[in-house]
Amino acid sequence: MGLAKGAGRMILHLYFARRFALVFTYVLGGFLVLVILLDFIEQLRRFRGMEITLSQKAHLVALNVPATLYQMLPLVTVLCSIMLFLNLARSSELVVTRAAGRSALRALYGPILTSLLIGLIAIAIINPIVAGTQKKYEQLLSSFFFITGQRRLCFKHRALVAPGRRAGANGHTCQTQQFGWHALV
Repeated sequence: MGLAKGAGRMILHLYFARRFALVFTYVLGGFLVLVILLDFIEQLRRFRGMEITLSQKAHLVALNVPATLYQMLPLVTVLCSIMLFLNLARSSELVVTRAAGRSALRALYGPILTSLLIGLIAIAIINPIVAGTQKKYEQLLSSFFFITGQRRLCFKHRALVAPGRRAGANGHTCQTQQFGWHALV
């Protein structure tokens, strides 16, 4: 008993798709570790000398990481594609695929559909999560600056304003939060 006529092609597409998903997981995991480390160092620097606990800084990092990774998804996808096909070329799997009579463009079906699925998941599921965590991050960040501060900063117009003054050309009152000068550095 042999495989149905198109079954071998489907197995090859699934193989390439699974390899792409595996490489994507590894690269995204590496970027996740890097982003957590760099963001935690940034939070330590930003709040040095303030009375904010390490767990509060870690909470800020946890809220900021999804937005950063969401912005990095196109880069991760490109790097994964490069890594996948370099690995396939190094192990001669692309040569075997071509020798079996398969078009090189048809070998792209699995990774393309996998990256399309990743993109749809990112838009449908991760985007609302990022919006919620980013909003909570900004609220928490504002509350930390409000607790510690001496001056006021208009985040909307990115300008220092005196309390009660108007900022912006349209005369809107700026929503200001207090912060310490060392938070600007």
